[in-house]
Amino acid sequence: MNLISSRLGLDHDRVLGSRYSFPLLARYLTQKEGQLDHRERDRLLYWYVHTFLWGRYAGSTETVLNRDLGLIEERDGALDRLIDELRRVRGDLRLQPEDFLGWSQGARFYPLMYMMTRVWHARDWYSGIELSNHLLGRMTSL
Repeated sequence: MNLISSRLGLDHDRVLGSRYSFPLLARYLTQKEGQLDHRERDRLLYWYVHTFLWGRYAGSTETVLNRDLGLIEERDGALDRLIDELRRVRGDLRLQPEDFLGWSQGARFYPLMYMMTRVWHARDWYSGIELSNHLLGRMTSL
């Protein structure tokens, strides 16, 4: 959770997607004894982000989770297999402009937009204040 919050800026309940990916993340990190280099960490987070963008665990959660856990049993190439599985099911992981047509906080891509504001330290156009979930007032939330 700290990795997702610190690296991706997803720091509260409304933007924390794909909760069923957490058992797999925990298993993967346990296998690696918590030791990831920066490239492996970023690839794991890439996989995580795509699980919530494309609804990886929105259907038959137990079946999909068991399949994914099986993909990481053998450590060598585990992340490649997970990402390849997303591509196999989805077909294409590239984002398209129409993916962002949803406008509410309930939209699937809202966490991605929130993440981008946090990672890139977006600022309010009028005041210049960095956008944050810690700002006070009704008109200051992300």
